[in-house]
Amino acid sequence: MLIVEYDKSLSEKYEIFRHTTFSENNDSLKKSKIDPNAFDGKIWCVIHNNIIISSLALENDHYTQSQGVARICRYHILKKHRHGRYGFKMLDYVYEYAKTKYKLIYWTHDVNNIALNKLYQHKKVYYDGFDNSYFTREPFILLKLDNRFLFKTGSMLQNVYYLKFEETFDWKPKSHVVWLK
Repeated sequence: MLIVEYDKSLSEKYEIFRHTTFSENNDSLKKSKIDPNAFDGKIWCVIHNNIIISSLALENDHYTQSQGVARICRYHILKKHRHGRYGFKMLDYVYEYAKTKYKLIYWTHDVNNIALNKLYQHKKVYYDGFDNSYFTREPFILLKLDNRFLFKTGSMLQNVYYLKFEETFDWKPKSHVVWLK
């Protein structure tokens, strides 16, 4: 298993991965949503047996109109490779890259996905025989829920989780949020 930053030499492998995700009822990697060769940010890929089995993107934020902020998005892992903690493993790379480049990074998750929201809010861990150390160390333990607002795209409301790198930064998104407080 190897985690690498996407570059154009991975184009063919990425296209195979992208099309495989479509067969798993995932549309988050459609070209209209992400073009890896013209992306405003970075993409990390997990390569196993010479194929991409997972990817995650860190996009310079254009949703909330916030300077110095990036959004983790477009995460997918092929179904037969789930439970390998690849999201956590890529988060280590994202964190190391982002901590000197951004004030804050965030990701969003559907408010109706109770299990993952409990995980991200540190109210649940998985006991499935895999390495659970990711739940108890940085960067995951630094992850916080922003309970001031929900992220909104279309009719979907999403919780917002963030990692802050500049303590004095007061994030006040200007769009795509519904303020709660």
